[in-house]
Amino acid sequence: MGDRKYQALKTFLQKDAKTFHNENIARTYVLVDPDATVPDVIGYITLICSEITCKGGNATTANARADAYDTMPGVKIGRFAVHKDCQGMKYGTDLINWTLAEIITEIMPRIGCRFLIVDSKPGQSH
Repeated sequence: MGDRKYQALKTFLQKDAKTFHNENIARTYVLVDPDATVPDVIGYITLICSEITCKGGNATTANARADAYDTMPGVKIGRFAVHKDCQGMKYGTDLINWTLAEIITEIMPRIGCRFLIVDSKPGQSH
């Protein structure tokens, strides 16, 4: 998160994540180093409710009634970052795997959720 083009990700975590949490807009989960004297942020992921447009019946495989809907529910990864010094150490993979497990074990059994959506910005991936 040290490169200037990623400043928005750092700023979101510092200034907006708590407000988004308190106002039920999004939930941000932060991975920290538990052995550090002052917890260092290794990375974070922000999740929000979302939907995708699926006109044409591509959202399901065997449910004609569900195929009639124009949209299908999902969880969106709205923000996702790993500290520049921790990249390449599988922390990003760990955050994604945790997210998938959370969706499968906690969200899908309670509410409709068909997709994991990634809100990615052009030119901001490695």
